[in-house]
Amino acid sequence: ERVRERVRERVRERVRSLFFRLEKKSSSVMRFHLLPPLALIACVCLSAPASAQEDAPTSTGTTMDAPACPARPAPFCTEPLTEETTPDPANPIAPGTLVQGTNGPNAGEMTLEHEAWSTPESRFDYTWPSPEEREAAIANGTFVDYNINIAGIKGYNGRWFMTTPRWKGGVPATVVEYLPKGSDVEGASPDKDLFKPWPSWHWNRYSDGTPEDCNSTIQYTHAALVDIKGRLWVIDNGAADLFVDTGRYVCPPKVMAFDIAECDANPDTCEPVVHYVLPQECARFGGTNTPVTGGGPIQFLNDLAVDPVTDWIYITDANFPTPPNDGLPGSEYTGGVIGLNVELGICNRVSSMETDIVQEAPTGSQFIVNGANIALSQSADGIALDPISDDVVFTSIGAYSTWTMPAAALRDPTLTNDERAAAISRVMVKDDQTDGFTVDPQGNLWMGGMQSSSVRKYVRDEWGYFDPNPEIVFSDCSLGVWFDSFGDDIGGNKIVSASNEITLFFCELFPGAGIPCPPAPDRTFAFRIFSAPITGGTSMDTIMAKADTWTEGWPDYAALAAGEDGIGLASDTTSGSSTHTSFKILAFTGMLALIFMHLH
Repeated sequence: ERVRERVRERVRERVRSLFFRLEKKSSSVMRFHLLPPLALIACVCLSAPASAQEDAPTSTGTTMDAPACPARPAPFCTEPLTEETTPDPANPIAPGTLVQGTNGPNAGEMTLEHEAWSTPESRFDYTWPSPEEREAAIANGTFVDYNINIAGIKGYNGRWFMTTPRWKGGVPATVVEYLPKGSDVEGASPDKDLFKPWPSWHWNRYSDGTPEDCNSTIQYTHAALVDIKGRLWVIDNGAADLFVDTGRYVCPPKVMAFDIAECDANPDTCEPVVHYVLPQECARFGGTNTPVTGGGPIQFLNDLAVDPVTDWIYITDANFPTPPNDGLPGSEYTGGVIGLNVELGICNRVSSMETDIVQEAPTGSQFIVNGANIALSQSADGIALDPISDDVVFTSIGAYSTWTMPAAALRDPTLTNDERAAAISRVMVKDDQTDGFTVDPQGNLWMGGMQSSSVRKYVRDEWGYFDPNPEIVFSDCSLGVWFDSFGDDIGGNKIVSASNEITLFFCELFPGAGIPCPPAPDRTFAFRIFSAPITGGTSMDTIMAKADTWTEGWPDYAALAAGEDGIGLASDTTSGSSTHTSFKILAFTGMLALIFMHLH
């Protein structure tokens, strides 16, 4: 593992150096690896509205005057589940079962690690300190069992760390360890799925909003991440009851990391090894008890990626509607991507991306999942750090494109918002919407297909480009409803993901013809944990052979933040100028060829 990490660090340094040099020497932020394949860069895959999904463009490109887009590799789940196709809570699938997709020849195979049901007869519960405290939480409304569902999942040495967001009221803990019923995990129940607040009940309590209390609590976590150093990273939105009328922001948004071994040994006294409150220019905070519903969410920190070598952190701010222009920094923006380094005290952000990204809506933001009508249009949702290119890769639920930008653009404090936005490019077009995704250590891109209830794996060629035609690892309309989160299982050499049937949990938000929506106490839904081995991917030897020809160097970002020349590279070398000029010529020639092909 040590050797592997050093090899990856060496590759990153060389790639970062090349990309950063090109960015600093170019007024238009021309990027080397986005030039070929030009057809993919130009392809804007705009689908028809949800009511006409069958007319969405495929590889024939017949429905729109636009370049061809990838063919649909898996059937869409447009119809509600029937009594015959709905899984049976009374007969859950056994842990470790190999599940075969039922939707035709594209279906693959995954391992279903666990299936957990929340029904009126048996709800998810927690490892309470005592029965009396559980009864008190029920009485005062801080525990409402039918309001509990999961979002993020990460594996670590056979353990499952999850997030249970405070979407609704009565969620007593937002960062938990999952203890499957009947398992041999310490504290597990023989007949009930349990969540163990992590690192402790103290950290997960509802805050009173004072600065001291906010610094020692976690209020709302949508995503968490475990890195190779054994640290659990969480982003805390500082909110409570986010999607109900009582929703409010309680504490400023922050990022924290906990040493898992230390907190396991001393759960009641452990402190985060990283604790950083985001400044207003990175994530807005209107003050304690700011209503969420009245003025709209002012920020929604949705997902994160961490570089364990340099501790740079990259975060998506989904931020659903446009917030009011109340004078706070960033009030004119609808979302963005954040890059921060706690040790250096740098927090950069790119915002106002809606022109090219969110405006794939309204067609991209309106789709169907098992008969439920979905309308979502965030600027950014899932995010991952590509270990091969050092790119930040992200997507929006309401878009058919996957976007990328050099992480160097988020590290450089001297760039303006417009310069960072200019560095964002479409890296791939897909036929389906996506929530969570990840890039595994081999450089493969994994993501869920929302409409096809599928898991997709995008492999790379020897030059590092993603093949736009995915491997459909799994596809099943009844078992794979809404894959919310992906991640690699540290120590397990596998990808893990969880589906959470959010359309059933939030049926009042996602109505559909023929879909019943009973009162919340009467709803039935499940989450399922899937895994697949990490195989294939780009050969590190091949990448290293190319990296050996690239320029050494690493910018001094702290010096840049202080207004000094921290480039650390020759500012006007002949090789740099000629390299950049050749890329510009190649780009111009390629675009001329594309125009010629379009006209003919």
